[in-house]
Amino acid sequence: MAKTKSNAKQRKSERNSENEKYNEGEKVSRKEGVGNIYIYTHRETERLKEREEEEEEEEEEEEEEEEEEEEEEEEEEEEEEEEEEEEEEEEEEEEEEEEDESKSRQKKAV
Repeated sequence: MAKTKSNAKQRKSERNSENEKYNEGEKVSRKEGVGNIYIYTHRETERLKEREEEEEEEEEEEEEEEEEEEEEEEEEEEEEEEEEEEEEEEEEEEEEEEEDESKSRQKKAV
């Protein structure tokens, strides 16, 4: 019982000191942890925000790079398909020319 009272007094004194800091103009924000309260000064919260923003920017850059890579791959695939289609058309034209020649030869033979 005495231990819980001393813990309660300690927490109360910590809260009072936090309140004093806040009242003196030093901004204090609380972040809830697992069973703990972490106190960050204004500077530390700014640093945390900057880190989060940097991480978000990095993630956005990575996503943009991935999108660009995907677009490039799609363009390459389209180019390959176009080349294949052109080759097929050329082959068809050659076959038609050969058929026309063979027909003309048959007509000449008759």
